[in-house]
Amino acid sequence: MTDITFFLTTAEIDGIKVGISLNEYTLQQGLIEDKDKHYYDNDNPEYGFSYFEQGIEFIFIQNILNVISIDASGTELILLSKYNVNCYTNLEKMLLFLEILDIEWKFLEKHTFNQQLVIKTLAGVQLSFTYDKGHGFMLSKIQSYLD
Repeated sequence: MTDITFFLTTAEIDGIKVGISLNEYTLQQGLIEDKDKHYYDNDNPEYGFSYFEQGIEFIFIQNILNVISIDASGTELILLSKYNVNCYTNLEKMLLFLEILDIEWKFLEKHTFNQQLVIKTLAGVQLSFTYDKGHGFMLSKIQSYLD
């Protein structure tokens, strides 16, 4: 299970934060084997790739970590070492967790449309929610992007 408490407050996971180079990542986490890289353009591997580790997607573009993405439906997540967080976590419960952690947030209007909404924490972590009829807005992704 991945505890996302520190990620929500710092946008950092296991000492990794968006903006670091592939070389820095490799020094901290070890070499990523070619077979584990999902290239965006096989003819131009320098363009970028995704790498998945324990349900977390690391997206490198031109050898810089641009995105850390956690899919709420495919990863076992916990908060404060005791609360399960997943695709069944609704907006109200997530806002309560953010309040408990004293994390400031705001709606991201440009990413809120149709039946999706996004909130962003002061640390830069974006939480995406999708409307599920009868259940409200449910957590779908937790991400940190390079600005």
